[in-house]
This record gives sequence, C-alpha cells and structure tokens, in this order.
Amino acid sequence: MIDQFHRGRRARRERWVLGLFDTQYTPARPYLQLVRRRNAATLLPIIQRNVRVGSIVHSDEWAAYRQLQRRLGLHHGTVNHSLHFVDPATGVHTQHAESNWSSAKTKFKVMKGNSNPNFLLEYLQEFMWRRWYGDTHPNGCFKRLLQDIAEQYPL
Repeated sequence: MIDQFHRGRRARRERWVLGLFDTQYTPARPYLQLVRRRNAATLLPIIQRNVRVGSIVHSDEWAAYRQLQRRLGLHHGTVNHSLHFVDPATGVHTQHAESNWSSAKTKFKVMKGNSNPNFLLEYLQEFMWRRWYGDTHPNGCFKRLLQDIAEQYPL
C-alpha cells in the first residue's frame, strides 16, 4: 500500500469506496459504496440518489465533486487539503468523514488478518448497519440483530 508520503507499493487491485456521512446523527450515519472509478460520471449519480437536494455537502477539492452544486442542487463547500485541514475563510472541513473512515479502518484492522478482500462489500455493509441501527440501540448491536431477525422471521 502507498502511504501518505507516496512510499510503498500499490495494491494489485485497488478498490475505491465512496463515503457519504450524515452528520445530523451521532455517530454520523454512513453510506458506503464500492465504485470502479472516482470520476464524476460514476460518483454524481450515487450522490444524487443518496443526498437530498438542498443538503449542505463538504468535500475536498477532488475534480469529480466540482459539479455538485450546479448539477445536483447541493450547497457545496470545499477545503483544499494540500493547504488546510479546515478552510480558514469558510470553516469547511471534512473531519466527520475522516473520523468515520478511521473508525471503519480500525474495525478492519482489529480483525488482524482475518479479513478477506473479497468480502469488502459485506464488511462495509456491516459497518453501515452498526452505525445506523446497532450502535444506537439501547440494548446494543446483538439485541438489535435479534429484534431484526424476529421481525423478518416471526414464529
């Protein structure tokens, strides 16, 4: 893997994940989707399906995001990460997204090699389910899972 200083080796088959994080909730609710390309033609339709018109979106200045406001009707603020973590003029930052990515990656690292790259989609889905439903359940993830199973398969 190539680190932040551009050292190392590239993975044989890179996998890209688009992450959208709804910060109205604590913890933020993620929507994570595997994508083949990181271009506007791939990313904008996914964002359009999952983000309400009029929403406020903060992102870095990746070229594919430049059309969010004009084409999708989103209020789009950006931060140039090569200069700042938080834009000094606007206060725009992507720290909610960075924090959520860190949590997801930590979850995978805790598995200590017991993860299989072929199951990345399933790992992402589990992370999303836990953040949306399990972590917020008063009795925890396991009780929520049992409740969901009972609703799907009533006796």
